[in-house]
Amino acid sequence: MNAIVNTELLTIDRPPVSTVGFTPVVTFSLNAGTGVITMDIDATTYPAGDSFARVNYKFHDENGDTVVGTKAATTDLTVDLSALDLTRDIAVTATIVTTLGCITDGTARGINSGHLTGTLGSWTVGQFTTAVG
Repeated sequence: MNAIVNTELLTIDRPPVSTVGFTPVVTFSLNAGTGVITMDIDATTYPAGDSFARVNYKFHDENGDTVVGTKAATTDLTVDLSALDLTRDIAVTATIVTTLGCITDGTARGINSGHLTGTLGSWTVGQFTTAVG
Protein backbone atom coordinates (compact mmCIF):
# COMPACT_ATOMS: atom_id res chain seq x y z
CA MET A 1 0.00 0.00 0.00
CA ASN A 2 1.28 3.45 -0.92
CA ALA A 3 0.58 6.34 1.41
CA ILE A 4 -0.60 9.58 -0.13
CA VAL A 5 0.75 12.85 1.17
CA ASN A 6 -1.89 15.48 0.48
CA THR A 7 -0.31 18.54 2.09
CA GLU A 8 0.09 20.18 -1.32
CA LEU A 9 -3.65 19.86 -1.95
CA LEU A 10 -4.34 22.40 0.77
CA THR A 11 -3.07 25.28 -1.36
CA ILE A 12 -4.28 24.32 -4.85
CA ASP A 13 -6.15 27.33 -6.24
CA ARG A 14 -5.72 28.97 -2.83
CA PRO A 15 -2.48 30.84 -2.31
CA PRO A 16 -1.46 31.00 1.34
CA VAL A 17 -2.75 34.03 3.22
CA SER A 18 -0.37 35.65 5.67
CA THR A 19 -1.63 36.03 9.20
CA VAL A 20 1.40 38.09 10.27
CA GLY A 21 -0.05 41.31 11.62
CA PHE A 22 -3.57 39.92 11.93
CA THR A 23 -4.78 40.51 15.47
CA PRO A 24 -8.51 40.00 16.07
CA VAL A 25 -10.07 42.13 18.80
CA VAL A 26 -13.81 42.07 19.52
CA THR A 27 -15.34 43.62 22.61
CA PHE A 28 -18.96 43.43 23.68
CA SER A 29 -21.40 45.31 25.87
CA LEU A 30 -24.85 43.95 26.77
CA ASN A 31 -27.71 46.22 27.80
CA ALA A 32 -29.54 43.88 30.18
CA GLY A 33 -32.63 46.11 30.15
CA THR A 34 -33.18 46.01 26.39
CA GLY A 35 -31.47 42.73 25.53
CA VAL A 36 -29.34 44.48 22.91
CA ILE A 37 -25.64 43.62 22.67
CA THR A 38 -23.11 45.80 20.89
CA MET A 39 -19.91 44.29 19.53
CA ASP A 40 -16.97 46.47 18.47
CA ILE A 41 -14.49 45.04 15.93
CA ASP A 42 -12.71 48.29 15.09
CA ALA A 43 -9.57 47.45 17.11
CA THR A 44 -8.76 44.43 14.91
CA THR A 45 -5.54 44.84 12.90
CA TYR A 46 -4.91 43.28 9.49
CA PRO A 47 -1.79 42.42 7.49
CA ALA A 48 -0.71 44.84 4.76
CA GLY A 49 -2.98 44.49 1.75
CA ASP A 50 -5.76 42.75 3.69
CA SER A 51 -8.85 44.20 5.34
CA PHE A 52 -12.17 43.39 6.95
CA ALA A 53 -14.78 41.68 4.74
CA ARG A 54 -17.46 40.52 7.20
CA VAL A 55 -18.20 39.10 10.61
CA ASN A 56 -20.49 36.12 11.13
CA TYR A 57 -21.97 35.70 14.59
CA LYS A 58 -23.95 33.16 16.59
CA PHE A 59 -25.34 33.80 20.05
CA HIS A 60 -26.98 31.02 22.02
CA ASP A 61 -28.49 30.58 25.45
CA GLU A 62 -28.48 27.57 27.77
CA ASN A 63 -31.83 26.44 26.32
CA GLY A 64 -30.29 26.05 22.86
CA ASP A 65 -32.06 29.06 21.33
CA THR A 66 -29.90 30.98 18.84
CA VAL A 67 -29.56 34.32 17.11
CA VAL A 68 -27.30 34.26 14.02
CA GLY A 69 -26.31 36.73 11.34
CA THR A 70 -23.65 38.39 9.23
CA LYS A 71 -22.48 41.99 9.04
CA ALA A 72 -20.33 43.33 6.23
CA ALA A 73 -19.52 46.75 7.69
CA THR A 74 -16.86 47.57 10.27
CA THR A 75 -19.16 49.74 12.32
CA ASP A 76 -20.36 48.43 15.65
CA LEU A 77 -22.47 45.32 15.40
CA THR A 78 -25.74 45.70 17.31
CA VAL A 79 -27.84 42.57 17.85
CA ASP A 80 -31.19 42.17 19.60
CA LEU A 81 -30.96 39.14 21.90
CA SER A 82 -34.44 39.47 23.38
CA ALA A 83 -35.40 36.12 21.76
CA LEU A 84 -32.90 34.43 24.09
CA ASP A 85 -33.29 33.61 27.77
CA LEU A 86 -31.33 36.51 29.24
CA THR A 87 -31.82 35.20 32.79
CA ARG A 88 -29.25 32.50 31.95
CA ASP A 89 -25.76 32.60 30.46
CA ILE A 90 -25.35 33.60 26.81
CA ALA A 91 -22.43 32.50 24.62
CA VAL A 92 -21.19 34.00 21.36
CA THR A 93 -18.97 32.83 18.53
CA ALA A 94 -17.81 35.46 16.06
CA THR A 95 -15.98 34.70 12.82
CA ILE A 96 -14.01 37.50 11.20
CA VAL A 97 -13.38 37.03 7.47
CA THR A 98 -10.84 39.18 5.63
CA THR A 99 -10.84 40.24 1.98
CA LEU A 100 -7.89 37.92 1.23
CA GLY A 101 -9.67 34.97 2.81
CA CYS A 102 -8.22 34.63 6.30
CA ILE A 103 -10.82 33.57 8.84
CA THR A 104 -10.68 33.45 12.61
CA ASP A 105 -13.16 32.40 15.28
CA GLY A 106 -13.41 33.92 18.75
CA THR A 107 -15.75 33.10 21.62
CA ALA A 108 -17.11 34.45 24.86
CA ARG A 109 -19.21 32.56 27.39
CA GLY A 110 -21.06 33.45 30.54
CA ILE A 111 -22.51 36.73 29.25
CA ASN A 112 -25.32 37.65 31.65
CA SER A 113 -26.65 40.38 33.92
CA GLY A 114 -23.56 40.03 36.11
CA HIS A 115 -21.14 40.00 33.18
CA LEU A 116 -22.26 42.71 30.75
CA THR A 117 -18.97 43.63 29.08
CA GLY A 118 -15.88 41.80 27.91
CA THR A 119 -13.64 40.70 25.09
CA LEU A 120 -13.90 37.61 22.92
CA GLY A 121 -11.01 35.18 23.25
CA SER A 122 -9.80 31.73 22.21
CA TRP A 123 -9.11 32.97 18.68
CA THR A 124 -8.20 30.38 16.06
CA VAL A 125 -6.15 32.31 13.52
CA GLY A 126 -4.70 30.73 10.43
CA GLN A 127 -7.61 29.02 8.77
CA PHE A 128 -7.90 29.90 5.11
CA THR A 129 -10.65 30.21 2.58
CA THR A 130 -10.72 31.71 -0.89
CA ALA A 131 -10.54 35.48 -1.18
CA VAL A 132 -13.88 37.20 -0.75
CA GLY A 133 -12.80 40.44 -2.51
